Amino acid sequence: MSAPWQAMPEVLDDPQVTANGYVTDVEHPSGQDITLVRAPVRFDGRQPELRPAPEAAAHPKRCYWSSATTGRKSAG
Repeated sequence: MSAPWQAMPEVLDDPQVTANGYVTDVEHPSGQDITLVRAPVRFDGRQPELRPAPEAAAHPKRCYWSSATTGRKSAG
C-alpha cells in the first residue's frame, strides 16, 4: 500500500502549505531573500519569529569568552 507524495517543488507550491503559512521568505543579512520552513506551532495564536541563522563567526567574542571561562579551546 502506498500514499501519494510530493517532490519539494510541489510541496512549496501546495495551496494548503501556502494557506497555513508553513513556508515564507525572509531577508538574509546579505540582502537576499531566502525561503524558510516555519515550525508548525503557534503560541497565543501567533507563530514564532522566523529569522535566518547567524553567519559563521558572526559572534566570535561569545566563542572566545566561553572558551576562556571554561578553559577549553574552541574548534577552529
